[in-house]
Amino acid sequence: MKNHLLLFLFFLLTHLTFAQEQASLSGRYDSLCTAVIEFCEAGDFRLAYASVSEAIIENERLFMGKQPNAQLFFIKAFCVRRIDNKEPVAAEKEAIQLLNKAISIDSSFAYMYYERALAKKFSNARKNAIQDLNKAIALEPTNFAYYEERNTCHSLVETPYRIRKNDLYQGIYAFDVLPNEVEKYYNKARAYQLIFHFMQIKAFIDTSLIYYAKAIEASQAKNSEIFFERGVLYRNDLRNYPLAIQDLKQAVRLDSTNVSAFLNLAWSYGHNQQFELSYQAFLIANKYFPTDWQVQEGLKEMDRKRRKK
Repeated sequence: MKNHLLLFLFFLLTHLTFAQEQASLSGRYDSLCTAVIEFCEAGDFRLAYASVSEAIIENERLFMGKQPNAQLFFIKAFCVRRIDNKEPVAAEKEAIQLLNKAISIDSSFAYMYYERALAKKFSNARKNAIQDLNKAIALEPTNFAYYEERNTCHSLVETPYRIRKNDLYQGIYAFDVLPNEVEKYYNKARAYQLIFHFMQIKAFIDTSLIYYAKAIEASQAKNSEIFFERGVLYRNDLRNYPLAIQDLKQAVRLDSTNVSAFLNLAWSYGHNQQFELSYQAFLIANKYFPTDWQVQEGLKEMDRKRRKK
């Protein structure tokens, strides 16, 4: 339920061990791996890329090329995809080569296939991306992000609706095994919402709302992300701006770092002809996100509209 970058960093810090047992004898190797983690956490992927490149060389020196570390190649690919690049397709192709190497060393990690699928999607190899997402789901069938991305790729290659629906049902059934009820109901709600987007059958959105309600109850109404997603559903899919406003207000109360929640709240007020309240919401957003261009544009537009009213 976190964004993909935070998911990665959490996994990196709690599960991945860069230094193999023998490699711990090398202070330089350990320091390079520590630097990679620190740079990734800081969002400085250019320096992380440089450090992980050196760590790969050091790893090869320590083991004479006999014990390559799959995670190091994964991290390098992860970084190259997030560095501003004048030739993004070339960067995606470089990432694919690195991920090919990582997967050839260890093919047991779902997130490696997921990352390669993203690189393939953005380098216009979308059908191959779906194949990687199928592998990711086979390895980790309860991760909603994989189903969501597969649905996106299906849409890009114009896969028939029947297949897209069946693929999302695969996730809905898989989520039943999740011990965490909040995550289980939230994932089901999102899956039914995705099905509604391309089927446009109201029954799917009704089912989605049932599971959102269950997720909110299970979370004791303390999960900002659930309120945010349901608020977006009310705003975009049902055009029910009063209910959208209610959910999005709760979302920003629980988490003031979500700029998308502030933007959706402000625009929901605007679509509901409440221009003064929309302007005030943008003003509050501006305190938290003074450099966000969408906040600045919204402020200007709502200022004009409230003055005309």
